[in-house]
Amino acid sequence: MHHFEILKCLVAKKIELGIGNRTMTVEQLRNMHQVQPFRPFTIRMADGTSCHVPHSEFLSQSPGGRSIIVHHPDDTFSVIDLLLVTELKVDGSPTVAQQS
Repeated sequence: MHHFEILKCLVAKKIELGIGNRTMTVEQLRNMHQVQPFRPFTIRMADGTSCHVPHSEFLSQSPGGRSIIVHHPDDTFSVIDLLLVTELKVDGSPTVAQQS
């Protein structure tokens, strides 16, 4: 099996963070992204940086699940490798637009 195929298998099952016993799965992110009503959350990376996701429309995920794009209100965006994510932190109440 080639290295790329092995990596794809690991990513499909779960993404190991290498920080203690904490793991971040693709499913955990999908669940956080698709919960109804949506709750804003912050994605924290291993280097200490973070990215806020205020609404579900601000996040998109690659078909394989390894990378995500977080769009910012100023029309910029961040591409994030899920191997670097250490935490998903729910920030507050459900967004008003999706409560109705």
